[in-house]
Amino acid sequence: MPLIRCLSLCIACLVLQACPAPGEGKKAEHGYAVCQPIIEALERYHQENRSYPDTLDVLIPEYIEGIPEEVHGYPILYNITEESYRLRFSYEQPGMNHCDYMPETGWKCYGYY
Repeated sequence: MPLIRCLSLCIACLVLQACPAPGEGKKAEHGYAVCQPIIEALERYHQENRSYPDTLDVLIPEYIEGIPEEVHGYPILYNITEESYRLRFSYEQPGMNHCDYMPETGWKCYGYY
């Protein structure tokens, strides 16, 4: 029994090493691409209004035609911060990954199993 447990652990480690880090890979790249027009619309809004909107719906239709509701089955989240805003998309690959965008820091991604 200890040999089977050891082999299972080794296989699990190899599988996890083959997975892209949070924020890397096709799923992350797709999330960045979906969010880029939103970020651009937020920046145009900010330039004209000297603040960020309370909700993304305010951007429609003047700054963007529509806001995608989700990326990979998870909602795109937006909230105002003291300094500006945070935009988030999430995806599974394996485990759960979150990528947050803030104008001050750019994209920061993390994940857990």
